[in-house]
Amino acid sequence: GKQVKMAYEFTVTSIQKGDKVRFLISMSGSAEKDGNGDVSLNFVNDKITMDGNVGGKQVDYDAALPDSIPDEIKTVTTSVFSLVGKKFKSVYDERMNKKSEVIIKADASPSDSVENKMQLFMRFPDTVISVGYTWQRELVIKSGNKMLCTAKYKVKEIKDGKVYISMEGKLSGDGETFGHVFSIDGNLTGNITVDSKTGWPLQTEINQDFTLDLNGEKIPMQYSIKHSISF
Repeated sequence: GKQVKMAYEFTVTSIQKGDKVRFLISMSGSAEKDGNGDVSLNFVNDKITMDGNVGGKQVDYDAALPDSIPDEIKTVTTSVFSLVGKKFKSVYDERMNKKSEVIIKADASPSDSVENKMQLFMRFPDTVISVGYTWQRELVIKSGNKMLCTAKYKVKEIKDGKVYISMEGKLSGDGETFGHVFSIDGNLTGNITVDSKTGWPLQTEINQDFTLDLNGEKIPMQYSIKHSISF
């Protein structure tokens, strides 16, 4: 397979509290295509760090040094930091719909898993695209507690082997986490730069503005994602 590196950055802002944390995940691995046009990504999360502001304090932690993280911060970091060193195999069809994702365990056996944090937001239509073309797709953004996105894409420019696409959508979803019932309602906007030959999203920037309703308490949140792939 082709050797690939990815950098995935996401920032979560709690508008009321003023807390803002940014996670950075560095990944490496390989990508290969099978006879059906499906693409398999085999990745390991090489490094995960977190920085930002929590409760008025500057924070900066590395998943490789868990003993340095105080308990009150672990509630923020654990779900992401627990993925460091983990290997994932994700399979996408030629329209970039995710078909499956498993963790590959140390004994090389796959197991259905918590989803890796890395999400690709590109979904292609069933036709050739050109400048000005628009299409709509339904995305499921998160496994377990599903967040749904009705997304509209538009081709802005095709230049130098790259396709520049804008994206906007509505976010919705509900579920339960740690015994708390929640729902999500909001909007998403973003820009994606795609390799015109392979169809792979080389650069993604997504901003989500939503209200999290947690046990009846409405909490305004912002979630931003930056993602880059290099071959």
